[in-house]
Amino acid sequence: MVIFNTTVVIFHKFITMQVLFIIIMGVYRMIVNHLPTLLAERRLKVADAVRATEVSKTTLHKIYNDQSSRIDFDTIDKLCEYLGVGDLFEYVTEVEAENIKK
Repeated sequence: MVIFNTTVVIFHKFITMQVLFIIIMGVYRMIVNHLPTLLAERRLKVADAVRATEVSKTTLHKIYNDQSSRIDFDTIDKLCEYLGVGDLFEYVTEVEAENIKK
């Protein structure tokens, strides 16, 4: 996740998917975390990902539960490689964010 030189306030909101709301300069932006869905589709647990990627249990639980304020590129790389995906996170536009909030 890129952090700008502005104040970033993070709100947690759980809808169908776990979604992170980020307010940057008063404009809603959203980053959708697909880790819970990807693990569920593969019938995997966080513990399986911990063993396979050697990323710490604490780090993966924070990512899984949308409690992480920043994630190292190395961690994202390991998770994407393990899951065989390139879309671990998704940026949703302001219009799409408004539709999800409704």
